[in-house]
Parts: sequence; structure tokens; C-alpha cells
Amino acid sequence: MHIRKANQSDIEIIVDINIQTWLTTYAGIIDNAILERFAQSRQKRIDRDLEYYESGDYKLKHEERALAMVDNHEVGFITYGPCRQAKAYQLKDTGEIYAIYVLADYQRSGVGKALLDYAFNELKRQYNYTAVLIWALKDNPFRRFYEKNGGQKAFHKPLLLAHKTYTEVGYLFNL
Repeated sequence: MHIRKANQSDIEIIVDINIQTWLTTYAGIIDNAILERFAQSRQKRIDRDLEYYESGDYKLKHEERALAMVDNHEVGFITYGPCRQAKAYQLKDTGEIYAIYVLADYQRSGVGKALLDYAFNELKRQYNYTAVLIWALKDNPFRRFYEKNGGQKAFHKPLLLAHKTYTEVGYLFNL
């Protein structure tokens, strides 16, 4: 397995991994209608991400993506950058993992940990951050992953998806 930086040509695979993991991880947690709409939005999300790359907005926001590869197949990705809510939560020198998703067949195999370590190292190297924030749904069955890897529950916030409110837990990691 190895981790590599993602680029514009990886958008389709990133969207596909994202959709597949939402369908497997959040089944029974997020309403099925929301999951179905999420899966049906594939092309719209690809087009939106292509526009995001082409506009250069990801560079302005300092957002980075990386892919985990096993036997030349993309099996997971991570998106990271500066903490988007640093002021709201009074955080200094803090980065954020915006998304981390690993296909079901590769979960609990070290892929997630490798992606996390990669992003932590990049955030520390590029920005000299001393902490990282990750948000996870409270009912996410893989939240323990963050705790096992040093995350401390620090915050809670509501997340509104299609007129239904879920709770997110913010995990803070010291680098």
C-alpha cells in the first residue's frame, strides 16, 4: 500500500469511494432517502469538483487530497487543510481532516491509519500545525478509530441533512 497526492484526474474515483463508503457506513444511521439521493448525485458531484479544481478555489483554501493505493487500486482517500472553524472553536495552529473514507473491504487493514498519518505529517510539515480537528457523526460505527489514534472528544455540533438533524462529534488530535 502507498499514499499519493490526488489530482484533478482522480475526481471520479474519489466521488465513487465517497458514495460507496456512505452507503455501507451510514446505512441504518442516515435516512435511506438521503443516501439514495447522495448516490444519485454522482455526476453532479463530479462536475462540481471539476469546476472547483479548474477554478483554482482548492488552492485558495489550501485543500489537499490524497489517495490510498493497494495493488494499483484506489481504496481510500483523505481531504485536509486549514481548520474551517478555528475562530468559532477558539483553535490556534489547527488543521482539519475534512473527509476520510476507506472502502469496506479495506477497512481495519491499516489503510485509514496510513491516510491519517499522511495528512497529519503534511499538515505539520506545510503549516506547522500543532493540532488537527476531525468531525464524525455521533452514530458512526467507526468513531472508535479516531479515539484509538489519539483523538479526544472536544466538541459537538448539529448537522442538518435534508431537514433532519444529526449530531457530529469533533475530535481534536495533538501533533
